Amino acid sequence: MAGVEGLDLSRPWLTAYPNPTRLGLNISYNIVSAAPTRLRVYDASGKVVTNLWDAARSRGQYVTRWNGLAANGRQVPAGVYFVKLESGDTRLTQKLIIQR
Repeated sequence: MAGVEGLDLSRPWLTAYPNPTRLGLNISYNIVSAAPTRLRVYDASGKVVTNLWDAARSRGQYVTRWNGLAANGRQVPAGVYFVKLESGDTRLTQKLIIQR
């Protein structure tokens, strides 16, 4: 997977690339044990922008593409966003920057 070389597969991780971006980005993450998993994008005020995944995941590496659209299908404005991964006891957050 591009952008994740050298990451420790025995630990959970979350990364996004390219970041900053204009069009959208890939969100890569590693889950170390099967668990209900939620991947959401939040704006800087903490409001949920879109839900990218909300179901069980098996142990492994995953890539989810976020196209820069909110749940209502509209393009989000330029700014700072956060993607949050929740899986079992794991809680990870990555800052995203959208440029227009």
